[in-house]
Amino acid sequence: MKFEITSGKDTTKGIKTLIYGTEGIGKTTLASQFPDPVFIDTEGSTTHFDNIKRLPKPLDWKELKDMIAWVSQEKPCQTLVIDTFDWAEMAEVDALCKENGWRSIESPGYGKGFTESAERIGGFLRYLETKLVDEGINVVLNCHAQTEKIELPEEQSAYDKYGLKLGSKTKSRTSALVKEWADMVLFCNYKTYVESVTSGMTKKGKATGGKERVMYAEHSAVWDAKNRFGLPAEMPMEYKQLAKIFDRKPKAQPVKPAPKKKEPKPEPVKEEPMKTEVFDTDSLAVTWPDSVPKTVRDICKKNSFMPDDIQRLLYNENIVKTPNFDLAKVPPKFWTSFTSEFETRWGPKLDIARQDNLPF
Repeated sequence: MKFEITSGKDTTKGIKTLIYGTEGIGKTTLASQFPDPVFIDTEGSTTHFDNIKRLPKPLDWKELKDMIAWVSQEKPCQTLVIDTFDWAEMAEVDALCKENGWRSIESPGYGKGFTESAERIGGFLRYLETKLVDEGINVVLNCHAQTEKIELPEEQSAYDKYGLKLGSKTKSRTSALVKEWADMVLFCNYKTYVESVTSGMTKKGKATGGKERVMYAEHSAVWDAKNRFGLPAEMPMEYKQLAKIFDRKPKAQPVKPAPKKKEPKPEPVKEEPMKTEVFDTDSLAVTWPDSVPKTVRDICKKNSFMPDDIQRLLYNENIVKTPNFDLAKVPPKFWTSFTSEFETRWGPKLDIARQDNLPF
C-alpha cells in the first residue's frame, strides 16, 4: 500500500465555524454575511430577515440529517448555517428518548443517556465534515451562550464564565465535542468597561459601555474561543474581520474526459489470392476418426488445428513413439484432459506442435 505525503495549506476544504453569544447580539446577521449562505433555521428566528436563503424548519432530528444529505448532493450554497445548534441538540435528545422509550435523557441512569447522545452528536459532526467540509462547503453553527460558576480549588471565591448552551448537565460532553470540531470558535458580546468609583472610604467598580459589539477569537478565563488563522484576540463584530479567511480556492471538480472521436474504418485491402503449393500428404492425417469427440473437433476447428497437429503434439509430448499413428487409438482420458485444459495447457503446446509441423 502506498501513501502520499503532502505539505502546505489545503485551500479546497470548507471552514468549520462556531459562533456563540448572548441573545440578540447578532449571530444570525454575522453568519448571513459568510460566502453564499443557506440557513437551516431550527428555531424559526430568520423569518424577519429579507436577505436570508433558508430551508424549511426541520420537524425532527431525522429531517435535519436529511437536509444535510440534500445539501451534500445538490450543493446549493458555499456556506451552510445551522441556526441554532442548541435547538438541534434538543431535537437529537428528543429523538433519542423516543427511540428508547425514555421519559427523559436521565432515565437510563448513571449518565448513559448523555453518553449515547454525545456519541450521536459526534457522529453528526463527522457527517458534516465528510459530506460538506471535505467537499468545499463551509459550515457555521450558531449557539446561544450561558454562564456557569467556576470555582478553583486554590481560590476562595468563584467567578462566572460564558459557555455554550449545550447539554443540561455538566456530565454532557456535547459542548466540548463542538468546540474541538470547529476550526474557529467566536464568542460575541457587548464590550463593557469597568470604572473605579470611590464612595466614602471604599472603592467600587462601575460597568459602562455595553453598546459596542465585539467578538473574541482567543481563549480567556471567562469565555472559550479559538482560531487557526492568526486572528486578533478581540475584533469588532464585523464580517470584514474574517473575510480574508474565506478567500480560498474552490474544491477542484473532476475533469470529465473529452468524448473520443470515432475513427473512420479503413477500407479493406484487397489481397491477391495466395498461390498454393502441393506437398506430400502421405504422412498427414486428413480426416478425424469417429472416436474423436465432437468437442475436440470443434475446438480444433475454431483454432484452425488439423488432425496431424494433434499427432505432432502427442509425439512431442512423448505420449506416442512415432509421429504417424492412428488417432482412433488415443485413449478417451486424453481427450477429456484436452478439452478441460485446452486454454492453460494443451492450446499453447499445440501452437508449438503446429510450428514444428509446417512443411516449409
